[in-house]
Amino acid sequence: MHRAVWWLIGIAALASLWSWVPSAFVRYQVAASIRAQLGTPGQLTIRVRTTAWSFARGRVDHLEIEARDLSLSQVSVRRFRASMTGVEMAGPGQGGPAIRSAESGNAELEIGQPDLERLLAAHGIIGPAVAIDADGITATGLLRAGPVAGPARVSGQFYAASGTDLHFRVTSLAVNGMELPPALANAVLAVASQPILSLRGLPVPVQIERVTLEIGRVVVYAQVVGSLR
Repeated sequence: MHRAVWWLIGIAALASLWSWVPSAFVRYQVAASIRAQLGTPGQLTIRVRTTAWSFARGRVDHLEIEARDLSLSQVSVRRFRASMTGVEMAGPGQGGPAIRSAESGNAELEIGQPDLERLLAAHGIIGPAVAIDADGITATGLLRAGPVAGPARVSGQFYAASGTDLHFRVTSLAVNGMELPPALANAVLAVASQPILSLRGLPVPVQIERVTLEIGRVVVYAQVVGSLR
């Protein structure tokens, strides 16, 4: 009787290890890849569901990543979340992203008001105060534009390019009540020439699907697509 009990305990322990060991290795591999590519996030949670059999073939059945306070391009991302199935992992020692491809999945990134205020401050707006709503982005602050200096009001919109890059376009800029032509406004702030957010550096192969503006935040929705390589 006691021997049967010990056999059952042993089988249960092996079954637990059969799932836990590969899952723990994947969590470590993905976390190391994220830190190497993007730096250490404020918080990182990785959930894995797989078996030793899948892992032996270099695959993970289901993988979820959630990170907070990630630096991507010109802005920080308040929150990044990705959920994938049928993930093919890169082999150990290959360097670069830990994830080679995924069969399906989705991702979501959130940019907050403070992130956009830091962006505009880096492009010449002194003390920017940003408001985000469904109609777009507006900001007030101080700006020097050539011979004109004084209180400024900026409005803008986001748009996606190349499937992986998010740009910010200035739609209006007034300094001391004087409205600047759109081309000059974009040249003064020089914010449209480079993407404010690029998803190319993410450890997940994604493509932007849509961008929504809500009170106080910008949410970027993306689909996991194919391979990173």
